[in-house]
Amino acid sequence: MALAWRLNGNLIKTAPGSRTLRLSDQTLAARTYKLTATVTDRSWSDSAAHTLERIVDNSMPTVKYALSTPVETKALVDGTPHYAFRDEFTMQLEPSDDQKGYVVAECRVNGDGWHHDYGWPDAAEGTPFKFTPRGTTIKELVYGSLSREGLSPQPWEERKPGYGTHRIEYRAIDAAGNIGPAKAFTVTLEPAK
Repeated sequence: MALAWRLNGNLIKTAPGSRTLRLSDQTLAARTYKLTATVTDRSWSDSAAHTLERIVDNSMPTVKYALSTPVETKALVDGTPHYAFRDEFTMQLEPSDDQKGYVVAECRVNGDGWHHDYGWPDAAEGTPFKFTPRGTTIKELVYGSLSREGLSPQPWEERKPGYGTHRIEYRAIDAAGNIGPAKAFTVTLEPAK
């Protein structure tokens, strides 16, 4: 039995008798590839070659963000965008990919855990996520809290208002499992005057 691997039609050399191909050993540029594995065996009654084909998605998804109108916008020394808001702000994430399939956006605040962007709970699809100093309780769950207790603390926890400056990172994950690079901006939230 012989097994031949091809990437976009180009034969990939493998060790004799090898039945696996480690794509991580290939130096692949960020794009999409067609991978084929062709098996031939002279002992088969039909003596035909059998080919299996797969698409390899090696391109990263991207995500854009849109915020409610800030009271001030500037860039930090390192070029990171910085926005100032009073009492609350909203964020809409728009992930995209060059392949079909579901793409999810994620965000995290101040290096805490990543949260899938699902829009605003109990609102029409496409409603942006809202951040407030203590969060908003909906059906006994807290959403969008900027307090030290995290984005989704327990509703019975005492939460000090999360005024001040926060780092918000965002990224996308495509249907193939590729995780796009995380990007960031900072927000300073101040009490309404």
